Amino acid sequence: MAEWKPWLDMAHGSLKSGVELQQTDARSAISRFYYAVYQAGTAVLLYRRLTPPPPREAWSHADTPPLLMESLRSLLAPEDKEET
Repeated sequence: MAEWKPWLDMAHGSLKSGVELQQTDARSAISRFYYAVYQAGTAVLLYRRLTPPPPREAWSHADTPPLLMESLRSLLAPEDKEET
């Protein structure tokens, strides 16, 4: 099973890079922020013991948001569940 901690470490690194780039290179900063969110989401899915499709080490960028929604659905308040 893939480890979640390295993905969380990557997310922290990407976030830090994005903050550092904000004033000098907005486009690169946005890219770093995007990857920070993707990496953090991957860490959450791995932490919840989901397994990426072989031979990948993570899910596709398109598959990650719906997987997160489904995986975290049980944490939503009952009224939030009805809207999705």
